[in-house]
Amino acid sequence: MKLLITSLMASILLLFIACGEPSPSEADLAAEAEAERIEALNEDVSTSVEKIESTADELVDALDSLDLLFPEEN
Repeated sequence: MKLLITSLMASILLLFIACGEPSPSEADLAAEAEAERIEALNEDVSTSVEKIESTADELVDALDSLDLLFPEEN
C-alpha cells in the first residue's frame, strides 16, 4: 500500500512537471518584438513632434519680433 501511494505521488509530480507552463511560441515572440518596435517608434514620433512644436513656437516669436522692428505701413 505504501508503495502504491508513493508511486501515485511520484506520478502526479511527474504529471505536474510535464504539463508545466508552455513556452511562448514564435508567433508570441514575434508579436512581442513588434510591439516593442512600435513602442520605440511611438516614442520617436512623440519626441519629433515636441521638437517641431518647440521650433514652431520659436519661429512665431521671431516673426513677432520682426513685426515689432518693421511694422507694416498702410
